[in-house]
Amino acid sequence: MAHAAPPLQTVTAGDRGGQVTLVTVVLIIFTGAAVIARAGVRYRVARAAPVARRPVGLDDGVVGLALALAVAQSVCVQLAVNHGLGRHQNALSPAQVDVYTKAAYVAQILAVLVMAGAKFALLDTIRAIQARRPIRLACWGLAGVVAAWALSAVFALAFQCALPQPWLVAPARCIDLVRPLPSARSTPAPLTPPRSEPCTITSES
Repeated sequence: MAHAAPPLQTVTAGDRGGQVTLVTVVLIIFTGAAVIARAGVRYRVARAAPVARRPVGLDDGVVGLALALAVAQSVCVQLAVNHGLGRHQNALSPAQVDVYTKAAYVAQILAVLVMAGAKFALLDTIRAIQARRPIRLACWGLAGVVAAWALSAVFALAFQCALPQPWLVAPARCIDLVRPLPSARSTPAPLTPPRSEPCTITSES
């Protein structure tokens, strides 16, 4: 009688990395399926009207690049899981913390680039099928907005924490990008991070 293969990862009270892996795998499968479906539709359209539609366009290249970045981002997330993401920091060695924080740092920057690529591809697709000048100008304008957002988001994530180790996240050395902006009626939030329990992360140089 054949025995069942052991699970690739096990979710326990002290290790939630398997949940991160599951979400990552599901999302990259859906992303790949969407790109393949889009390529199939584009191929059928190109065959039906070879003169009216170009076989390969700028949006196709951007989609392919975004898919490659999405795969790289998924690899970084899994690398972070393999080195401690999902487990308590006290259970990790300094070397594990160093690897997973670097991988997570790269993964979040790649995530912004993937979303920007998807937006650029959509705008270029709309621009290609709309001959009216106002629509084309609007697409170019929105592309500029997307580029500005992507650059500012990458800059904010890349320099969220103090140099020379911006991948090490700790309340005392990082800007809080999650805290909502205060409303006009509320008291302005302090510029310094909130007080919390000491959290020190060491890294091998």
